[in-house]
Order: sequence, then structure tokens, then C-alpha cells
Amino acid sequence: VVEQPPLERAQAIYRSFLERVPYENLSNNRAVAESPDDPDHWPRATDRLLRENADLGLGGTSFSMAYALRDLLHGVGANAHCTLGRNLVTEQVYAAVVAYAEEVGLLYDPGLLASGPVPVRPGGTLRDPLGTLRLVPRAGATLTLTVSLHDLPGHRAIASLVPLPVPPQRFRQAWVASFHRGRPQPLRLARRQGDVIRRYHERHRRVEFLTPR
Repeated sequence: VVEQPPLERAQAIYRSFLERVPYENLSNNRAVAESPDDPDHWPRATDRLLRENADLGLGGTSFSMAYALRDLLHGVGANAHCTLGRNLVTEQVYAAVVAYAEEVGLLYDPGLLASGPVPVRPGGTLRDPLGTLRLVPRAGATLTLTVSLHDLPGHRAIASLVPLPVPPQRFRQAWVASFHRGRPQPLRLARRQGDVIRRYHERHRRVEFLTPR
């Protein structure tokens, strides 16, 4: 059996992960409700995320998804690390994964449900069947991740980040800080199956479908 090249192995793991693990914040609300006075128990590590996915169909937000994806990529020999950025829509810190293979840096953003990684360089582009993602220079080493959906005009800036590995302690601190400590956040759900994304936001009370042009 001929072993797959590193980039193909990483992409196979990533697409399998997207097909099985939804983006949702219900698990965050549950974690806080179960241990309201113990923030150290709120983050769900890889084993718990995968177990709850198999048993309950749960997934997670960008932090738990990035953390689990990094571990799964490690399992196929990828040099993968968690990284942090700022969501320019919500103004919240979010997580993603940066991996290095064949001297190429790749940004995997499972919370965004992109079909693959964006090459880590100014102008790095992913042409997804649902639209185009691009890393645009901002200032210094900071890059802006933009998205252009096929059915909408123009490019929308959705995140700002320096796509480099983040120390574990800093990542965990940002992860704990991402939880809402008071009233549960409005439910958000999104899942990609093939080239269709279904998403729901309790505040808007509607299900949206993103499909190829």
C-alpha cells in the first residue's frame, strides 16, 4: 500500500472531521451549567468532544473544534498547532489550526466550515465550492481573512490573525474566557455535509442553506 502524501492525509482527516462534527454552542452552555463555579472544567478536550459527538451528535465552538482537529492531525503525523485570531463580525477571540507540511503553512478553520486550508501567506487563497477565502495583508505579520460567497457581491473581512502557533497556556486562557458565564447564549448550529452548509441562529429563528452556485 502506497502511503498518502502528508498534505493528502491531513486533508482527508479534515474533511472527515467536518462531515461528523458540527459547529454549535449548546455544549458550551451545558458545560457552564454543569460547573458554573469551576471554569477550568468548561473546556472539552478531544476525548470528550469525540465521545459526545458519537453519543449525542454534539460538536463545539471554534476552540474545541480547533483543539480536537490539531490532535487528529498529529495522529497522521502533521506538524499542527492551535492559533488565535479575532472574529471581526462578533469582535470575539476565536481559534483555528495552523499546520506545516512540505514547507507550506496551512490555515485550517473548522469553525468556519471551510472545505480545506488557506495557504498561510499574503494573498493565500482557497477556492471553496461555496465561495473564496483569502488572506489579505493588514499590518506587519497580521493577515485579514476575507470571504466572498458566490451569490453575494464583494469580499467580507471576517477575521484578523497572525497565523502562528500559540503557547498552550495562552490558548487555554483564551478558551476559558470565550465562555459566557451568565445567561446561556442564543443557540447557534452549523454543519457542513458535502458542499452544503446548514446553519441556524436562535436569535434569527431561521435555518439557512449555503449551496454552490
